[in-house]
Amino acid sequence: MLDGLIDLFSNISLEWIDFTKNLEETSKFEDFLKHFPNLIDIFGMGKEKDFSEFQRTIRHIFRVFKIFFSLKKGTFSHRSLSNSSISLLEKKVQCLNDKEDFLMALILAYHDIGRFVRKSEHPFYSFKVIREDKLLSNFNLKYEEELLVLSVIKYHLLFATIYTGESTYLSVYSLVYDGEFKKLVENKKYIDLFVDLLEIFTFIDVLGYSYSQIYDHYLKYYDEINKNLKSLLNHFPNDNIVLSEALKLSLDFINWRLAGALRIFQFVETEPFLTEEFYYDKLKESLESLNEKLIKNFTWKGLMEEISVQVSKIQIKYGLPCLMLLAFGRFHRAQLKKDTKISYRLILFWMLLSKKLSEFIKNEVLIPCNVFFFGIPNWFSLKREIIEKIDYDFLNNILNNSKYEFDEERKEFKLYLDFSKLLKHDR
Repeated sequence: MLDGLIDLFSNISLEWIDFTKNLEETSKFEDFLKHFPNLIDIFGMGKEKDFSEFQRTIRHIFRVFKIFFSLKKGTFSHRSLSNSSISLLEKKVQCLNDKEDFLMALILAYHDIGRFVRKSEHPFYSFKVIREDKLLSNFNLKYEEELLVLSVIKYHLLFATIYTGESTYLSVYSLVYDGEFKKLVENKKYIDLFVDLLEIFTFIDVLGYSYSQIYDHYLKYYDEINKNLKSLLNHFPNDNIVLSEALKLSLDFINWRLAGALRIFQFVETEPFLTEEFYYDKLKESLESLNEKLIKNFTWKGLMEEISVQVSKIQIKYGLPCLMLLAFGRFHRAQLKKDTKISYRLILFWMLLSKKLSEFIKNEVLIPCNVFFFGIPNWFSLKREIIEKIDYDFLNNILNNSKYEFDEERKEFKLYLDFSKLLKHDR
């Protein structure tokens, strides 16, 4: 199968993938499905349910395969990565053996099929569809190999969301209460392999979108996350140590995760002045504005002491655009300028959300809460004057009317924030 996929994608360019209209009607798509025939019905369901999402997904899957094989062959290029970084990235991929290449191909093929079920939790639903429909049964995998593929797919956003600040290291809580994952890593070699495959996958997944730009610093920061995750997971099966160490890392990581809304993860170090401290100072400046608005006497240190534990438990699900709106008044993809001002709304939101969590999670220090944002079909469509109406009372109302539940299967809290009220302001 792997040789056939290599041949298929050697004759396809990224430009062809990005600009071919109705890719699903091409002979290349038919050839792809010959390697994964059990995707035919799943893609058919996705096409019927949401055609644009279906097209986006298959285009993404084609891109990740092309990028994977280009890295393996040593022919990869990217406009915002230096040659030395590309060489390091290629080396990571080329260190995989033939079997690991095969496992990665399965991960790439099946990782996003959960989008056709529930986009907001698609890694879990990709895993669930694969497991329930036994989609890996024809690939002659050993038990541990199948668990490895399933685990990388189930947690395929873990690495990326820690990096962007949407998640914290306390998100490994999910792994602690995943009996199959714990069974997999009883053999310690699978800890390193899981993390390494997850890191490689994350690079490829991010690059699997034509608009993505990653820079040289990604390799340094990803390497740090790789080491931290391995350190945490090597404490298995001692759950208490895993989680207590995860909380410590999360607390150390608090400034970075709050600055995620400023896109620190993408642009830090891309200009001499864009240091970590520059981003953190922007957050601290916004606190001064918050003090003026609400007549509070918070220092940054005092704020962190008050909210850091609760904020560490918060795992944001597809809410980064919302956080950017709170910070800038618009969805902001560009670098910060030296004189860019950050709205106090971002810190206010984290303060109020932290307070809300303390009310219903209370003393459950190590249980995370997954926070979902809904009620707005397109964040890009909101006018600036609508964002300006978000104040203390509005955010407090959103949180007071939020819905939360405890997921018995995954032993985690979920909090649902409904922002549809914003649309009413736009009428």
